[in-house]
Parts: sequence; structure tokens; C-alpha cells
Amino acid sequence: MEESQSQKPKRYIIPRPRNAYNFAVALFVAFGSLSYGYASSISAAFIGIPEWYAYMGLIEGSSYSNSIIGVINCIYSIGGVFGCIYNMWAAEYFGRKRSIQMGCLMAIVGATIMTASVNIPMFVVSRLVMGFAIGILVTLVPLYQARKPQSPIPPDSSRFPMAMLLSQGREDEAWKTIKRLHANKKDPEDTYAKAEFRQMKAQIWFEREHDAAGFLAQARLAFSRRSFRKRLALGFLVQAGNQFTGALVVNNYQTTFYNGLGITGRLPLLLVGRFNFVTVPGNLANGLLGDYIGRRKFVITGCACLCVVLSVGAALTARFAETRTTNKVGLGFRVAFIFLFPVFYPVCLDATMYLIPAEIFPMIIRSFGISFNIMGQWVTTIILLGAAPTAFEKIGHNFWTTKGKTLEEISIIFGDPVGLTEVGHFATEELKEKQEQGAVEYATSKKGGES
Repeated sequence: MEESQSQKPKRYIIPRPRNAYNFAVALFVAFGSLSYGYASSISAAFIGIPEWYAYMGLIEGSSYSNSIIGVINCIYSIGGVFGCIYNMWAAEYFGRKRSIQMGCLMAIVGATIMTASVNIPMFVVSRLVMGFAIGILVTLVPLYQARKPQSPIPPDSSRFPMAMLLSQGREDEAWKTIKRLHANKKDPEDTYAKAEFRQMKAQIWFEREHDAAGFLAQARLAFSRRSFRKRLALGFLVQAGNQFTGALVVNNYQTTFYNGLGITGRLPLLLVGRFNFVTVPGNLANGLLGDYIGRRKFVITGCACLCVVLSVGAALTARFAETRTTNKVGLGFRVAFIFLFPVFYPVCLDATMYLIPAEIFPMIIRSFGISFNIMGQWVTTIILLGAAPTAFEKIGHNFWTTKGKTLEEISIIFGDPVGLTEVGHFATEELKEKQEQGAVEYATSKKGGES
């Protein structure tokens, strides 16, 4: 029995000392996520306030207002794209700490402009600035937080800031920092810190030999090697795929959902606050269970659960919301399924989509790789957030179908002028009216074109 225990492999090559300061640093950096949460969630608040529409000279629910709302959210995502691109260079040039500080400062500036906005152009500019700032923060914060406890020595992600100091020749400053992070009474000789410091120095020399210092060098290396291209594609698709679950669409436009269910006044804002509060324990569960369950299982489970939630929610919308029913039980179930979204998404997907890019890249291209991957989130939300308000107004829960329709009848559905729908007569009076209206419009436009 003793022999089998002695042969059991140790979890760490060098015992890893626990340090409250290390945890405090990660917790403090997590406040960057608060900035991101505020900047993203504020959209759900202001589009649910009738006074905001009146102040900005908009009519709530009109096509023009929906277009403006789409532009405001779209501009925020465009700012995020530029923030990621900027971060590919700035994180190498200024360092991670300075870049995070810069992102926080710009987020404050953007929030100030947004609060002081007196018209739509000023408001749009504020969202662009905030998007740029969050594009920086949402890239760098996971770098400080991601780690893999089962490794013999923690991965490069938790050592990346010190590695940056080493690459700039600031060895003394890097050693003092890493020594403080791992200081522990059980390790008076700083054995663990010294081993990690040696490994970082060796990694820096390896990078210099491969000429991977700087943004352009990292970009060339990332796209020139097949294994690195695979990582870029994987991380980009993880970010984009997470947004196709409708996460930011549900978050940003949930007040629109509540109004469609007949919930008006200040109650939608209260529901928005509760919606976001539900995500807190979910993200905590993801952080505690992620290393035991695994990233892949979390992603697959989350996507499957959200598919069910969104499908049932769409059916309830069709049955109770769009029919303007007064069935409070049915409307209540629709609200319940909205609140099921922040149950499954944070637990399975929210934190996971940032951990995967932070963990799959070697240090040699990590700065460029993570920025490129998270850019996938912003590119996707440009499309989704920009189109969502108009889609809610024009399409709703529906999607066009061609089943059982002739080509002529499909043209009528989309408002095009056609001839007879059947041999010699119209299928319905409604189709006849649409055909006649379309024919008149077509004849008028044709006559105008000929003149």
C-alpha cells in the first residue's frame, strides 16, 4: 500500500504556494468585467425609458427609432472591433497594465459623454468610445484571470504580464512582482517563484530566436503556421458562435420583449436588473466547475439548453404575445423562459468563451491571438444588434417558408406584383387585394420610369 502511494504522480512538480495577494490581484482586475457589463447592459435600460425617446426626439416603436437603436448598438460593436485591433499593437508597446488603465479611462470618458448627450449624434459618439474601451478590456482581463490548476506549473496566461516586463529588459521589476505573487511562509526560499521565473526567461529567449517580438511579427507567425491558424479559427468561431445564441440580443433588447408582452412602465427596468443579477451565480458556478467538467462539455450543453429555451420562447411569443392575449399564465411563462436564458448561458458559455482563447495560444502569439479571437464576438454582434430591432418589427418570431406555395404566391407574400395565382381565378380575396395593390404600384412605378 505504501509503495503504491509513493509511486502516485504528484499534481505539481514544485508545490504551488497559495497567496492571498495573487487572488486579490485577479479579483481587482475582474472589475474590468464590471465596466464591460455596464457598457453592454445600459442599452437595455435606456431603450426601455419612454422619457429617453422624448428627450432624443424619437417616437418609441417607429421604424425610424428602431433603425436608430440598431445603429447605436451597432456602433458600440464597431468600437469593440477597433479596440481589439488597437490592442494587438498597444498591449505589446505599452504593456498590459497600462493598456488596461487606458481602457478604464476611455470607458469613463465614454460614459461621461453618454450621460451628457443632448442629441443622437453625441450619443452615438459616446457608444463608439465605450465600445473601443471595452474592446481593450474584454481582451486583457481574461489574460490575468485564466489559469489551469491541473498543470505542473500554471500556464503562461497567469504569467503573461511578468513576461512582458522580461521582454522589455525589466528583469528586476518582473522578479519582484512574481516573488510577491507567490510569497508563502511554507516556501521561504521562493522555490516556486524561482522556477517559474526561469521558465519565463527561457520562453522569452525562445521568442527572440523565432523573431516573434512585436505585433507584425506575431501576426506573420500566427498565419504562417498551420497549428496557429487552427487556433485562430477555433477561438474566432467560439466567440462568434456564442453570440449566435442570441446572448447580447436578448440582453440588450429584453425591454422590447417585455413591452410586447404588455409589461410597461418601470417594471421592465426592474426585470432587467433581476435578469442581470441572475447571471452572477451562474458565472461563479462556471468558474468553480469549469476545470472539473471541461470547456467542451460546457459549450455543448449550453448550446443545447439555449436551443430549447429559445424555441419554446418563440412558440410562446407566437401563441400569447403576438395574438395580444390577456392570458396572464401564458405571458408569465414567456417571461419565465426569458429568465431561463441567464440561467444556462452564464453557467455554460459566458466565461467559457473567454477562457478558451486565453488558454489555447502559446505565449509567442498570445497577444495577437486573443485580440483576433475576441474580435469575432464584435464582428458578429455588429450584424445581430444592428438588424435585431427591424427584425422584431417586420418579422417577429416568423420565418418565410416556401412549402405548398407556387412561385407566384411567394411573390405575393413579399409584396411583388403577379398574375393569377391559380388557373383563371384568385385563391383568396386577400391575395386578390394584394395583387391589385401590387399591380397598381407596379404600373405607377413603370409609368414614372418610362416618362
